[in-house]
Amino acid sequence: MKNLLTLLLFVVCVGGLSAQIHKGSVMLGGTLNFRSIRYVSIILANEDTRINILTVTPTAAYFLSDRFALGANLGLSTIHSNTGTDAKSFALIPYGRYYFNGSGSARLFGQLNVGFQASGGETLPVFGAGVGADFFLNDDVAIEASLDYKRIEDFQAEVGTGYIGLNFGVVAFLGKGETAK
Repeated sequence: MKNLLTLLLFVVCVGGLSAQIHKGSVMLGGTLNFRSIRYVSIILANEDTRINILTVTPTAAYFLSDRFALGANLGLSTIHSNTGTDAKSFALIPYGRYYFNGSGSARLFGQLNVGFQASGGETLPVFGAGVGADFFLNDDVAIEASLDYKRIEDFQAEVGTGYIGLNFGVVAFLGKGETAK
């Protein structure tokens, strides 16, 4: 919660800067995500396992054009299970994002992700795609909502985990960049 408050304070402070979505602009922000997963194993006599995952994801991107940005997410997760198993996870996931509309108070985007996640001594590849919208509070700050699919693949064990997530966050657009001609 402390990290979220720090992020919100940062976004409010930079909100007065003059920024637009243009080539050369920088986007900074982050999301907070909570997932609760329940597994019931028939093989293990209907053992009921619940896993809670809290993830804070700071993000940064650079606009290569007025609608396309390359960036990266840094995922920091705390994982707790009712079986007493706790873990921490770290992910670095570069992404490409394309905005379908270049103006307006709501801007829709699509995003592709490829990166890795490290947890419990293992480093695994992560693949994903999503769609979302930035709802602008002013020219510089937006509330972001996205729906995405991520897959974590363990090629050695020949198993993978996929999930759909609904994410909310705040982003700030810094720098005037270059206006389109």
